Amino acid sequence: MKAANHIMRIIPGGRYGRPAAAGFTRLIQLFFCLAILLTLTSAAQASDVYLGQGSAGGGSGSDCANAKAVSGAGWAAGNTYHLCGTITSPVTPSANGTSSAPITILFENNAMISMPAVPGDSGSGGGAINLGGRSFINVDGGTNGIIQSTANGTKLSSHINSVGIGVDGGNHINISNLTIKNLFVNVCCSDGSEFGQGMYGQGSMSAIHFFNNTCIQEFACVQLQATGTSSDLEAYNNSLPSQDVGWGIVIVMGGGGFQVNGIYIHDNDITPGSGTGINSNSATFVGTNSWCTGNSDLTHLDPIHTWSQGSSPDGIFTDYIYNNHIHGYFCVNQGTANSTTAIFWEAHVSGGNAPNRATVFNNLIEMTGGHPGDGAIYPQTGTDGDIYNNTIDCTGADSESLATEFGGGNVTYYNNLVIGCNEATLFDGGSYQGDYNDWFNIGSGGWGQQSLAQWKSSHSGQDAHSITSDPKLNADHTPQAGSSVIGAASDLASKNIAQPDVSKPVNVGLGNENATGVARASSGPWDIGAYAFGGSRPNPPTNVSILSVQ
Repeated sequence: MKAANHIMRIIPGGRYGRPAAAGFTRLIQLFFCLAILLTLTSAAQASDVYLGQGSAGGGSGSDCANAKAVSGAGWAAGNTYHLCGTITSPVTPSANGTSSAPITILFENNAMISMPAVPGDSGSGGGAINLGGRSFINVDGGTNGIIQSTANGTKLSSHINSVGIGVDGGNHINISNLTIKNLFVNVCCSDGSEFGQGMYGQGSMSAIHFFNNTCIQEFACVQLQATGTSSDLEAYNNSLPSQDVGWGIVIVMGGGGFQVNGIYIHDNDITPGSGTGINSNSATFVGTNSWCTGNSDLTHLDPIHTWSQGSSPDGIFTDYIYNNHIHGYFCVNQGTANSTTAIFWEAHVSGGNAPNRATVFNNLIEMTGGHPGDGAIYPQTGTDGDIYNNTIDCTGADSESLATEFGGGNVTYYNNLVIGCNEATLFDGGSYQGDYNDWFNIGSGGWGQQSLAQWKSSHSGQDAHSITSDPKLNADHTPQAGSSVIGAASDLASKNIAQPDVSKPVNVGLGNENATGVARASSGPWDIGAYAFGGSRPNPPTNVSILSVQ
């Protein structure tokens, strides 16, 4: 009663005096009791539930030895659902989490979702983990979680589209620490309509984050094909060690009439062509599959790809592609490049060209064989781009290698380092603004079949400070002390994009989520290329002017 008497003293009397205060006090007490009850109920609901393919032990869900069957999970916000052993049917949550109480699906050690053919996605849900229409759900592969098909592929018993995780119409979904492999194993050249996709989504999507995953033998590790207003779609620190076919990470508009605001593809490690091409005119490709021998569009190899559709005001806005390492063999079949490019963005014409201006920076692209037909970086017709501080190394490529093709849009091109390419640039039209690039050891293709002097003449006022000096790099492409690229670049801080202010981390992909690069100078000249020099710097040269890019 002490609490009640205290409340009665501080609450003024009602119309009829103290009895009204006593009634109000009881109401306050009831309110507090209900609040405590709701808090306790919420806490009670935040449980750890262990799931197996079938029930085990007592079936209480208290641990893996007493797992509930996955079909009877009893999904609720705030719970963590632990997957145990081998799950052989799709996992389909029937509830949403909340911002303060997300649902977590956690793979226990050695847990996997494995079936002969993981199901596909209908556009409204599907896959091994079906998150269609769901929100505030985290999927964590734990130490070694796996999603796989075991008999789905060109030369295997099943032939269906297969999706690891479906996120159609989802929002606030995080997927991490998984290995997604062999969903559909494409082998040249009889199939072309079945694919494996690690994460797939349609509809309106927001806050979809896919990170620290490994994709093996997938047509697309990530394919988000928005068909409604979408935002904050991100794929980062993933490893794709055998991206031999199709698209690695592709985030696109699947139609017109809406906008996508915020695509972030960064810090991924992607290896196209896990086999070895014998030579530039060979149809022989030795690897885990042989798509380089085929003429199917499945060899339209694009490690990173975005596109827009519709007409303005539709389009993609804030399209950032950065800190990626793309390195490997770019398939060439009998003299024809079956790979399009390493980083590709475009606008599909559907009633007009919807804008898709990508900002592409701090990427390291290495061609260890073959060549992509449209260069390492390609903004196609109808798209604009800002291409800053990338390093493109064609040293291992064949004699047809190209660094950058400008497809006809409006492009700015600053602080890029190009090494050993037969052709530095191919200009298809549009407008070009660029400077402070280092083009070293360029072959007979020159700058669009021109000399550098002719290139500068045809683009008046551009590349006045660009150089052709040996950059003197370490094996990891970081600059050595005394490198000509140190202090030879433009300060791009005025662009007000935070990420380029720090150079690419040396290691990206799985397990490097916390890696960071060297901070670029806060004022004064930057270094050319994806990496900033991390050692002691000499006094900057006095003959380098600093350009503020508009």
